[in-house]
Amino acid sequence: MKKFCLVTLSLVALVGCRPRVTPEAAIDAALVPGADFYAYQNIAVINASAVHQWQVDINTKIQNILAQDDQNPNVYDSIMQLQALAERLGLAPDNLDQSVVSAAFATFVTNTIPLFNERNFSDISFDDLRFIAGLTFKQPISPNAPREFFDDIHKRLVDSDPTMADDIEKLHQYVTVSDFSHGNAAGVNITLKGVEENDFGIPADKVPTFSLALLANGRALYMGFQKDVNAAIDRANAGEKAALSAGVQKLLDTPLVRHDSLTAVVVPPVLSDVLMRFGNPFDDDAIPVGLKPVVNAVMALQGVCAAATYGDEYNGTLTFVFDTPERAVELKDYIQINVLGLLKMALFQFIGQNTACAESLVATVDGNAVTIHCNITAADLDVCSSVIEKWLATPDLDADE
Repeated sequence: MKKFCLVTLSLVALVGCRPRVTPEAAIDAALVPGADFYAYQNIAVINASAVHQWQVDINTKIQNILAQDDQNPNVYDSIMQLQALAERLGLAPDNLDQSVVSAAFATFVTNTIPLFNERNFSDISFDDLRFIAGLTFKQPISPNAPREFFDDIHKRLVDSDPTMADDIEKLHQYVTVSDFSHGNAAGVNITLKGVEENDFGIPADKVPTFSLALLANGRALYMGFQKDVNAAIDRANAGEKAALSAGVQKLLDTPLVRHDSLTAVVVPPVLSDVLMRFGNPFDDDAIPVGLKPVVNAVMALQGVCAAATYGDEYNGTLTFVFDTPERAVELKDYIQINVLGLLKMALFQFIGQNTACAESLVATVDGNAVTIHCNITAADLDVCSSVIEKWLATPDLDADE
């Protein structure tokens, strides 16, 4: 009897000590293997920043004006309905913590282009297209939230226009929302059904099922293709993290990207290779001489990185990585003169004075990379607020026309 009790206690201890999925583990696992695109946001940090509060204040002023607009009442109502739907899914701004999005698409694009050339859509395969987005929350959301979200959309559509009821019922012939369950996660699946082919001639059974799943006791939400959501749930349970593609990881490991409030990296298929699969439709003689270096540089683009730090000020960078330093220098000169120069002029015309933000808009070169810098200070926000408030206060923007 004593031995039986000891064995029973040991089993209970093992089960009780089994690690639960945490929001942090869920975020780490929400990656597709070999992703060509990766984006991360520390939403809680961004929402606590002065820049975000400025955006909230401006949005509130705009919504107040729309609420008093008797000529277009539907605009304000639509905004309020969208906010209510977002909150139904747990997406209230003050409840969001972190988000991550990743996708693998380069192989899919490379393999699909010839089929588009031949208009052979029925042979398109989505096996190489991967996508998942992960969100974590400060407070857990209801396990019924995904299902209630779609039920709410259905109800709002019918309530807003009763004549749409028949159209919505017809839509149910082609799209179904069903329960999803995998491991310790639950949610809904969205699947095409009832048709052999869609408008593009792609068989419906080839289009991936889209899933929404809650895990980490309601503090994490996955959205993506079912195969990728299932794999992410398995990784989260095992405490594992998928590896990004070598190109994305290389960019993330360089000083070009500051891992803080926001980071986004994409390594696209080389455009010159893509165009060759289309039969190279560009006529070199048709490209103006002054634009040829720019076109050649863009065709050799190796990656794009965006990063930002939110706080009392905003510090952001946008970096383009090329195959050679020479291409980087060529594009830097073009960006500085033709892009940033025109942008500074537009800002001056809108604001009516020079700002620190405009002065901070510069392009720099580091090896084979061109980086555009932008800093927004508290003084910039004050100036922009004054301009926008005057513009919003204009009784009739078309009065002088």
